[in-house]
Amino acid sequence: MTRAEDLISKAVESINKHDIDTLFALYDPHVQYWNPVRQEINGKDALRKVVESVFKAFPNEQIQIKNVLVQGDSAAFEALDSATFTAVLETPRGNIQPTNKSYRVPFLGFLRLNNDGLIAEQRDYYDSLSFFRQLGIELRG
Repeated sequence: MTRAEDLISKAVESINKHDIDTLFALYDPHVQYWNPVRQEINGKDALRKVVESVFKAFPNEQIQIKNVLVQGDSAAFEALDSATFTAVLETPRGNIQPTNKSYRVPFLGFLRLNNDGLIAEQRDYYDSLSFFRQLGIELRG
């Protein structure tokens, strides 16, 4: 198993257990993160606040890794994310009330590790429209 594959495995295990301390021990303090909903998040502290909010809103979130590809200090992975929306989700655009509905969304993640083997960059891509529709959340322009 490569360093990147091991790191992805540890990250997913930490997410599935909602073990935020173990998860964030895997990130560079200056990590750059992006996804289609939150857009860009800079720094481990800012990302941790987002993940804490997600863990509260989706307490049963589980990720299943399907495939991992590694080249040098970079990795790509295909996964399936699922959870039920049971508590308020805090977002920069305001709080979203829980719908008690579930989602199952495939996604792709791309990572770049720094020289210390920590996640320096992460980009996650998924169908955000499907995510919101499954949760019964109406999008407004």
